[in-house]
Amino acid sequence: MSSRSRRLVIVATLLAVAALATWLPPLWEGGLPTNAVAVSPDRYLFIADTYGYAQTPDQSIVASPYDLRLRGSLATFPRQLGDWHGQDVASNDTALLGFRAEQHIFRDYHRGSGGALWLRLLASSDWKLFYHTPLICYQGSGWQVEPEATYSLPIGEGLHMRGFVARLNGVSHLVLYTFLWPSRYRDMNEGATMVELAVPFSDDREAAFREASDFLRLLFADGPGQVLPSPPAMQHTVRANLENKVMLLGYDLDRTFIKRGEKLRIALYWQTLAEMADDYTIFVHLLNPAGGDPKTRVLTQQDAQPYGGLYPTSRWKVGEIIKEVYELSIPRDAAAGNRDLEVGMYLPSTQRRLGVMDAAGRPMSDSVVLSPVRIGE
Repeated sequence: MSSRSRRLVIVATLLAVAALATWLPPLWEGGLPTNAVAVSPDRYLFIADTYGYAQTPDQSIVASPYDLRLRGSLATFPRQLGDWHGQDVASNDTALLGFRAEQHIFRDYHRGSGGALWLRLLASSDWKLFYHTPLICYQGSGWQVEPEATYSLPIGEGLHMRGFVARLNGVSHLVLYTFLWPSRYRDMNEGATMVELAVPFSDDREAAFREASDFLRLLFADGPGQVLPSPPAMQHTVRANLENKVMLLGYDLDRTFIKRGEKLRIALYWQTLAEMADDYTIFVHLLNPAGGDPKTRVLTQQDAQPYGGLYPTSRWKVGEIIKEVYELSIPRDAAAGNRDLEVGMYLPSTQRRLGVMDAAGRPMSDSVVLSPVRIGE
């Protein structure tokens, strides 16, 4: 089959079987309270899950350097992604799919090494998006489809996607897809985005999987954090008790000497000691020397809800271990010298910090002081 014929086959596949999507009734209507997506200068955070209509154990938090929200602009998604170059496929009409997609791109990506795949991004506030999965589309177009499975891709802290292999007229496709939510509430007023890859291959499906993984590593950045099953090895052990609610087990520093204009990365490891009714903000501050103006005591900082608000402390389970990575940008005009790092939690509504307790349960301070960092030329 020619390259042009293969493209026509996949286009027909992805646009067919509209009737299967239109007769299914919505499982749930209405909205939950919204929670704005956490956006930093270089990443957007999402809840990713393999089903659109129900939470699964495969749910994870992912980050992307691209704004894939319904409220964003998929049209700005780059055609040049690493060494992949994409072009829009002519037919892009989702009305035939049986749901309303407010934003939709469908592209054919190639790279010089010979890799090829199709990317579809669908952002919608229509629940029918989740009923018309790629599996239904392929089956309805006459492809022979192997049973679906969940694939775990080594991207960031781990990304789960549903996938299957489909075959028709000597053509084989590895198809992977997942759903992205901009908040933990999964509110359709905010919309959701389906990410779908179709990778053609001949005999080596593992090679197709590697192609997909290489592409997805460019689509998704390192995740904001991770829930761990057991205490990991840490550079520095602390075990600081914050009012019997949570313990700072320890931390990792990517360096103890840093130049002006660079970024310092700190990984914190927390363990929940008791259920928390409140949503605390975590702060990481790099301090100027004591004795100066109190208003300029903090040289640089990052104050944030855990996982950018996607996993607040009120939802932390007793005993679980939370890892989260923070970045502090060192000002270019910072004076040289040693600086203390302080870490802790506070309640945003009152600004009151959780106290750090000693072994006897007596309060000692309102922050945990970490190893000093030296700023140099």
